[in-house]
Amino acid sequence: MSVVGAVGDPELGADLLRLLHAEQDMEFLAPLRPGDEITTVARVASIEARPGGEAMTLELNARNRAGAPVLRTLFGIFIRAARRDRAAARRAARPISPPGDPMLSVEQTVDRDQTFRYAEASGDRNPIHVDENVARMAGLPGIIVHGLCTMAFVSKVMIDRLCGGDPVCLKRLRVQFSRPVFPGQSITTRVWAGGARAGRRAYVFETYNPEGMAVIRGGIAEVAP
Repeated sequence: MSVVGAVGDPELGADLLRLLHAEQDMEFLAPLRPGDEITTVARVASIEARPGGEAMTLELNARNRAGAPVLRTLFGIFIRAARRDRAAARRAARPISPPGDPMLSVEQTVDRDQTFRYAEASGDRNPIHVDENVARMAGLPGIIVHGLCTMAFVSKVMIDRLCGGDPVCLKRLRVQFSRPVFPGQSITTRVWAGGARAGRRAYVFETYNPEGMAVIRGGIAEVAP
């Protein structure tokens, strides 16, 4: 079962126009090689009520042709309640930013046609990413960037600046999406040293929009030594 298939399962009754990508935690267990055949199994790990809507977590485990695990993912989505019921979500506690000055700050600009290209590459054609009118009907200011696309921008920062350009060194990437990113925006990722975890170098990070508001909080990156 794919992520798109699981989220769109009619038995879940999820309203895709109210659906937002809330969290993503990916652990990269082995590199993918040209010619690999990957099999992914997805399951609904949890569904729970939260202030302002409902949260669902999917767990995905991917293996290569030899049966070796290559990727473990926790994919969190949030299904917004009706507009009148969202005040509680706005009052919910937010993560506290890391203290002190960051060791690294990198700015990137999202292309204006990024969501259309990413929709074709990923297969995620949720209309809030490609149709201005539908996005506004869903209560958004306009088209928003896919969460995984924003995460890909952040992963490039980690690979280029913390992994010496070698993607195999990035072993884990976790994010909490706190605000949408819009096509044409610049985003800035700030990184703080986070010590060591299980023999890996750990970092915490946040990503901000041009107004200085966080679009990603609670970010964690783990890098092989």
